[in-house]
Amino acid sequence: MEHFSEEAPTYEEAVEQVRQKYGDRAKIYARERRTTRGFLGFGRKETVLVSGYVTAAPAQPEPPPVQQEQGYDQLLSELKRMEQRLASRNQGASAPVRSKQIEKMEALLDGNDFSRDFISNALQLVQSRLSVKDLEDPMKAEMFILRLISETFRFDVERALSLPRVFGIVGPTGVGKTTTVAKIAARFSLSPSVKRRRRVKIIPIDSFRIGAREQIGNYGSLMDIPVDSVETPQQLARCMEASSDADLLLIDTIGKSPRDTVTLQEMQKFLSVCGEDVFWALALSASTKARDMMTITETFEPFKYQSLILTKLDETDYIGNIVSMLHERQKPILYVSAGQKVPTDLLVPKTELFLEKLQGFSVDLEHLTTSG
Repeated sequence: MEHFSEEAPTYEEAVEQVRQKYGDRAKIYARERRTTRGFLGFGRKETVLVSGYVTAAPAQPEPPPVQQEQGYDQLLSELKRMEQRLASRNQGASAPVRSKQIEKMEALLDGNDFSRDFISNALQLVQSRLSVKDLEDPMKAEMFILRLISETFRFDVERALSLPRVFGIVGPTGVGKTTTVAKIAARFSLSPSVKRRRRVKIIPIDSFRIGAREQIGNYGSLMDIPVDSVETPQQLARCMEASSDADLLLIDTIGKSPRDTVTLQEMQKFLSVCGEDVFWALALSASTKARDMMTITETFEPFKYQSLILTKLDETDYIGNIVSMLHERQKPILYVSAGQKVPTDLLVPKTELFLEKLQGFSVDLEHLTTSG
């Protein structure tokens, strides 16, 4: 008796493949869902595997109809018993006994505010890549998790050290965009390196903010940097045209709630006069919950931001939310803000800044992976 196995994205496609190869003589007695992992264990792909056998061609002459019916009933009963045994075996395989080390890793990631999707994918990868012996070694298991977290980070270091001439920040309210703009202005206008020192000008959009003009104006006065506030798209366009003498033009936008889609669309139209020459970055508070980070990064996509600025890193003890968001969005980090001091608390990102905030790991800081 010839047996077969066919795999396809859906059960219907798998059955069609079987019919094309073996015709009506094919008898399917089992199906199995399979999941394959992509790069680093992520990007799962589901398929269906069907198994069965091919019956022999009917002998001549054909047996009496009554005997054929009896044989078919017996075969059907046997196939049902086989299917029940396979289903029971597959059910047992889909719920393996979890080791204490895996449970410990899950609790460790959960305690650091990682999303459920990231935890699930990370644990699957751990179990597939480590041997049973290595998995039971707490140090090796932790080091594997730390390498996985480190590989999630992407940093825009080259651009952070030498910003494009026209640079703007968008983001929700209360994340510290104006203070970040002031830090960037100070970083380049007061740089001890003559090569990196720039003639900076700040353009804040003030049409809906109370007191914003005074705040950024005070920063500009202290650093001897010109500040030219605008309230309409036409004023913004004229101001940009009149700023040809500036080496670095910084645009500070109005903070908006990601749920206020109407006002966000208005802001997008307002900023469209800037054209394609502006490099936009999205500012996010490091203490924002992972799910809210996902919403914010998606909502601000129409602004075509290319990098992220993480603010208020000093105000949180957890980074799982950040790593989970970066894993989903695949955006690089441009700057990290960790305090109110201008400009010293604006940092070029590196992995250690984040890994040192992990809670509950027994691995010493000096052993942490520092890729990126």
